[in-house]
Amino acid sequence: MKKHLFLMALVSGVLMGLSVILPEYFGFVAWVALLPFFLALLPMGERVTLKAGRYFLAGFLFYFGYGLTYFHWFWALFPLDFTGLSNGESIVVILLAWAGLSALYALLGGLLFLVPALLYRLGVFCRSPVCAVIVYPALFVLYEYILTLDWWGVPWGKIAIGQTWFLPLLQTASLFGSYFIAGLIVFVNVSLAFLICHKGKTLLRAMPFVLATLTFALNMVTGIFLYKTAPVYEKNAQTVKIAVLQGNNPSQEDISDEESFNTYIALATEAAKAGADVIIFPESTIVGAIYEDNYFGLYASKFASVYEVNLIIGCTTYRDGNEYNTMVFFDREGKLASYYDKRCLVPFGEFVPYRTFFETFIPPLVEVTMLDDDCTPGMEAAVFDREDVGKLGGLICFESIYERLALDTVRSGAEVFVVGTNDSWFRKSLATSMHTAHEQLRSIECGRYSTRAACTGLTCIIDSRGEILKTLPLYEEGFLLHDTPRLTHTTFYAKYGDFVVPSSLIALFAIVFVAFLRRKKQ
Repeated sequence: MKKHLFLMALVSGVLMGLSVILPEYFGFVAWVALLPFFLALLPMGERVTLKAGRYFLAGFLFYFGYGLTYFHWFWALFPLDFTGLSNGESIVVILLAWAGLSALYALLGGLLFLVPALLYRLGVFCRSPVCAVIVYPALFVLYEYILTLDWWGVPWGKIAIGQTWFLPLLQTASLFGSYFIAGLIVFVNVSLAFLICHKGKTLLRAMPFVLATLTFALNMVTGIFLYKTAPVYEKNAQTVKIAVLQGNNPSQEDISDEESFNTYIALATEAAKAGADVIIFPESTIVGAIYEDNYFGLYASKFASVYEVNLIIGCTTYRDGNEYNTMVFFDREGKLASYYDKRCLVPFGEFVPYRTFFETFIPPLVEVTMLDDDCTPGMEAAVFDREDVGKLGGLICFESIYERLALDTVRSGAEVFVVGTNDSWFRKSLATSMHTAHEQLRSIECGRYSTRAACTGLTCIIDSRGEILKTLPLYEEGFLLHDTPRLTHTTFYAKYGDFVVPSSLIALFAIVFVAFLRRKKQ
């Protein structure tokens, strides 16, 4: 199998990628997707001399195949003529983004696979081959966590989103977070591979797989129980009628702020007449700013007071010399009550990291942003708090792929997530459903409804179990109205946060530490 290692790594990466982009068809494949990779890799750690470079390349190729699959939607951006780029330049930029980002994140994966290379050198896998069933799940968990850190990390391809095909499987995320789901999937894969390829005693071979099977079964039983008993409606809980708007105004088209605003005001009028208490406009409803004293602000204020409805509108604001991607909140009296500024910005979408370097060496990447100046990130979670509608926690666009932002928001008191996003850049690619799947995870983890307004879709209502209750088709103008429960319970995960990530780190350190001690004694 040695000569097939790199091919098997690539194949497993693509299979795992298919599970996250098409969960309804390939979600179940995740539970065996890593089998080819581990069947080739595990025997080498026990019996074959394998250089560190080969471990690195194996990890790199797995994550490269994985990234190329789940980042396939970059090609939906073509052509980038709305940025002023030619078709040729568009191809270069998209290729750099697709392959370059996949390679960058694969580089991290390759570096993490130097850990089992070290353990092999220390003789761990020769003396105690069963350690592999601990090491590899821990590595995969740490990989996903590291991608949530700093500006360059985009955890778009979290393994857990591939399990939205059967929501009971995901309910334990309300206890331990999505990292537990990822770790469990890897544990099942590696323990099955260990059972097949390890040549030791039958009991030793079978023990990890039996444990993995029992853990999977327990996760399933617990998940079904949590799904059936989740407080989708709390006893005596109040509700708020929330409308989410979809104006079908793609950002690639030349639509003025006035035209876009008028489209959404027309939808908001229908929603208000239908009884909405809160109306959510998507991100980038207008490119320009909304202030109390400009045209858009005065109109929104008048609308809110006339219809006695609260408005949450996505726009740009300029304050203190900085530019922000913002949700502005008008209360039913017409007062511009508060702002929420997007905390996690899209690199090369809303800001250019190391701008001078890229302007000098790769200028097309800078042109993609279409911004003369970088946006400034917000500093804290914001909860729109009014007695008549409760506490509404804002998330903007791809903030929903970061569990820490949702946790901060719910810990600040949010009873409902209000999400505004502009997914029109994805056009009709699978990225739209992948983005929504992340929001399903956030709802499960935090035990909150998510009300999601998107420019061209997917606009939807998600309950606290991750169930999509209502949705509008892509590229269809309209709105959804839902009597949304204001939930106040705290999930175990929202209260205590991650312990899977530190546990994984401790397990790796412990194995390495014991191996060094044993080597020193010898």
